[in-house]
Amino acid sequence: MLKFYKAKATFFEVAKSYSFPIFLYDKNRNLRIVALLEQVELTDEVMQEWNNFENKGAYLQIHIDDLDDFIAQTNTSKEQVHAENEFYLRMHKLQDTRLEAYKSLSEQDFLIKSVVSNVSKTSNYLPLIERVKAEVLCFPLHESQAVSLCTELVEKLFSRDILPVRSAAFAYIICKQNKITDVEQLSNVIIASLIKDAGFGLIPTNLFGNIQEMNSSSLYLKHPMLSLYILSKLNVDFSKEIKRLILEQHEQYDGSGFPRNKKDNHIDFLSYIVNLSDQILMYGAGKINGKNISLEKSIEIFYKRISVEGINISFPENLLDSLGSFLTIKD
Repeated sequence: MLKFYKAKATFFEVAKSYSFPIFLYDKNRNLRIVALLEQVELTDEVMQEWNNFENKGAYLQIHIDDLDDFIAQTNTSKEQVHAENEFYLRMHKLQDTRLEAYKSLSEQDFLIKSVVSNVSKTSNYLPLIERVKAEVLCFPLHESQAVSLCTELVEKLFSRDILPVRSAAFAYIICKQNKITDVEQLSNVIIASLIKDAGFGLIPTNLFGNIQEMNSSSLYLKHPMLSLYILSKLNVDFSKEIKRLILEQHEQYDGSGFPRNKKDNHIDFLSYIVNLSDQILMYGAGKINGKNISLEKSIEIFYKRISVEGINISFPENLLDSLGSFLTIKD
């Protein structure tokens, strides 16, 4: 349900006080603060600050419980309020529809060891994908562009059992197993996992036939940057956090990754998760050494740090240790 209504600085008058607090929301930082307390006179200086913030993309808000007082004390009509908030009213109606469709499924018991075991036996990832879809479509949309974009992508794509969707869904589950629950961070991981390989479109297809040749190709080693180049041509303002996850998708803890040989805590922990999910699924699908193995076996290789051809298991220890929660037998 919508809890705050967007308002304009022009709705308020200097040298006047109001019986309700006025809030300022910075959508770029997803941060809401009190801009003016109740019964405090609005000054020219504060009004100028509000105008400056609005020019930078922030905006004023009032709480839904104060709507009637706001209308009475500002001579603003309900029609003006609804016109200013048309997008958010539609967004929250959409969220209510999604909650009705997916909330029950999102709250059902989900035993990750059993799910991984079943996926390993059937090679069917749809139960895992559909569970992630149900949880994501119950995210509170608020005003976050990343969460809105994530839910749109998930709603449209997470009915298909394809590798990018598997990777995004599995990365989400790894996040949850590492106690990452912030919906903005989870959304960034899903978006980055889905679009991180956009740069492949600029790489000659003959390179993909030989993994050793591809891994030594200077063009392939630049593909995270090529992905960012492709995405920069779209009419979408991807956040710097999403761009960082894409750029760091192949960086390794020991500095042996690419494109910048970053290491240790110079790499975002979420970038490690995007990388780890992709490697586990790529190796299991036989994309690295040509031999298909089950999801459980692939997870076990990374959890036990088993040396195998084609992959470098160099991740934070606590991240690799968390993979034990996916396995029925860990010894």
